[in-house]
Amino acid sequence: MRRTSILGVVLATLAVAGCAGTKEAAREVEAATPGLSQTREGIVTATGPDRTIQVYTPNAQQDPTLTLRQVSGTSISRDGQQIGWAEIQPGEVVRVSFTPATGAEEALKVEVLTGSEADDVRQQLGIAQPPQQQQQQQPGSGGPNP
Repeated sequence: MRRTSILGVVLATLAVAGCAGTKEAAREVEAATPGLSQTREGIVTATGPDRTIQVYTPNAQQDPTLTLRQVSGTSISRDGQQIGWAEIQPGEVVRVSFTPATGAEEALKVEVLTGSEADDVRQQLGIAQPPQQQQQQQPGSGGPNP
């Protein structure tokens, strides 16, 4: 009887885990497991001469600003075409895959999103425009008023 109970609990757990196939569940597992690559979407807020970028990811459970550095083998693309690290600009929407590291995270893949895909990510993240532009456009500053 005890084996049946344990087997039932295991099967129920597997069934629930199988149903939790959402992106959010996958991100939670990745974030909780050191050494696994993680993926986030956000807005580039800064680029550095030391081959780093900062990405604002407001839906992150921890720090919403992610600093990534290019490592050997980092794949960088826009519209399916390979581009150089220096071509990434502040304000662009990106999907990044990285490995957590001490200091800046190690970028495995940086995909610059464009068109409707970028617009969808902005809407999903609740960002109409890059954070630095939102701060500059305050009432009376010449920018559009809400």
